[in-house]
Amino acid sequence: QILCGNFAPSLLALMYRLGVADCIGMPRDGNLEEFDIVWKRLRPSCPKPMSLLVSLVSSTDDVYQLLHHWKLSNIERRLGLFLVSNRELKHHSNPLKPYQDLFIRSQPERRVESRENVVELLRYLGRPEMAEKIKTWPEPKFPVGGGDLKSLGIKPGPIFKKILEELKERWIELNFQPSREDLLQFCKDRFSDLIV
Repeated sequence: QILCGNFAPSLLALMYRLGVADCIGMPRDGNLEEFDIVWKRLRPSCPKPMSLLVSLVSSTDDVYQLLHHWKLSNIERRLGLFLVSNRELKHHSNPLKPYQDLFIRSQPERRVESRENVVELLRYLGRPEMAEKIKTWPEPKFPVGGGDLKSLGIKPGPIFKKILEELKERWIELNFQPSREDLLQFCKDRFSDLIV
């Protein structure tokens, strides 16, 4: 609650100055400037405490230190690690593309959480317009499955997963444009030695 309050930056600075932050397991050398910037960005939109907390740290190791001292939920843990790991993505000619890719590469069973994390990341970075676009972006469906590989004559086995991962990466890199037929043709060319 302290992190989200009206006086969070000054209160946190006081806690560090008095040595209280270290006693309660806050990051040892918390980045108060970054916290202040992120707090101002997130303030209008009801910030998640974890987003503010990780603004104090510089690495995933620091997040693990926090997890060691604080009792946090799995969702908070994943959000903290996600934010710290992805807050400095490479630039792309389409500014939304790296964030769409993060969402699409997430585990299918965590898609809702993943979308929320990407939205929170964009809010953390001060890009609320992009966050709104990700919220409403229709998720493209990967058009190839194991049955398609079988129909090509590839025998089921451990290689299936690797082939599907490579096809999905190609689909992502080509902006979700390749059709099922395009990907299967690529598969025939790339994995011709596995087709019986």
